[in-house]
Amino acid sequence: MVLPATQVEFTVHHDAAREQYVQVQSGGFGGTDLAYRTAPALTGPWTGPTVFHRPPESDGPNAFVYAGKAHPELAGADLAVTYVANSFEFADLFSDPTLYYPRFVRVTLGCDG
Repeated sequence: MVLPATQVEFTVHHDAAREQYVQVQSGGFGGTDLAYRTAPALTGPWTGPTVFHRPPESDGPNAFVYAGKAHPELAGADLAVTYVANSFEFADLFSDPTLYYPRFVRVTLGCDG
């Protein structure tokens, strides 16, 4: 297996400055962390996941955080990452206008893997 314990939504891109591939994902289902891995080639070997951000929404009631993805085309940090905060309680979508849209996170990579 090339990438064990990987989510169904993730991104992989080549970071030319670090001469590595970077994979970004949310770490689980529900309340979760965002993590990245690195590898010298698409086929690996990949490092284990490095957690870089705990979305504050992950610690709320009915937390459903997902779709952690990198956006290397954006400037302003080593890497811009988005994720989506949602709720397992459908009624929350009507009472909480902050749900169900992407959030951006600036990431400083420690990619030496």
